[in-house]
Amino acid sequence: MQPDPPTSRLARSLLAAALLTASSSPALAADAKGPDDWHFDALLYGWAAGIGADLQRSGAAWIGFARLVDDLDMAFMGAFGASKDKWRFAADILYMDLSEKDSATLTVPIGSGIPASVNVQVELKAWILDPNVQYRFYDTDKLQLSALAGARYLSIEGDVNEVVTTSSLGRVAREVDGTKRWWDGVVGVSGQYNLTKRWYVPFLADVGTGDSRLTWQVVAALGYHFDSVDAVFGYRHLAWDFKGGGSLEDLFVTGPYVGVKFSF
Repeated sequence: MQPDPPTSRLARSLLAAALLTASSSPALAADAKGPDDWHFDALLYGWAAGIGADLQRSGAAWIGFARLVDDLDMAFMGAFGASKDKWRFAADILYMDLSEKDSATLTVPIGSGIPASVNVQVELKAWILDPNVQYRFYDTDKLQLSALAGARYLSIEGDVNEVVTTSSLGRVAREVDGTKRWWDGVVGVSGQYNLTKRWYVPFLADVGTGDSRLTWQVVAALGYHFDSVDAVFGYRHLAWDFKGGGSLEDLFVTGPYVGVKFSF
């Protein structure tokens, strides 16, 4: 198998940072307190996601989780919530810093061909902020349902440095950078089904629009409640359909996640 050319690896790196930037977690069970008390929780999680997208010029693309981990420099994923009576205020935050360096020797198609050394460095930073307000409209011992309304913010900052060196043309350097942002409003439903006193199934579904034509998400998990900590294992699928005019037409991020929730 021939090694990937730098342009192919560069495209994968750009796509990785552009896509691995979205998540939202359903509300989890709160500790047994009075209805007039505030309930606070913090969820730290990791998302083993794979990414698919449609690119305007090159068509469909897929990047697996293992490939994304290779390019990861730093990441933070967390969800925070405050609940009182039937109301809940929540925010999900995700930050990623990705980079990749690559080099290769190519032949520049000038005359009979000129050997060239190509060095490419890609750095990308991505944020997602997912705040929402929830109101619990159905509440039994087994099932709780809440309506939610909020926003989804996605920011991608990229910096690409490319240096081409040839014996006849010398050294040519090029740098491309920029930032792209999307704001969308979302509405949906979150809930929880209690299997036993300790086992439960949290879930969430939302849909929205704004800077993108459509964004939507579904989440389902299995949680276990210890005395003061919850362990959560689930699956999340997040998708965007972007408006025309850009190189990225649509994308989805999908995969399992695992998290630990602290309540206080």
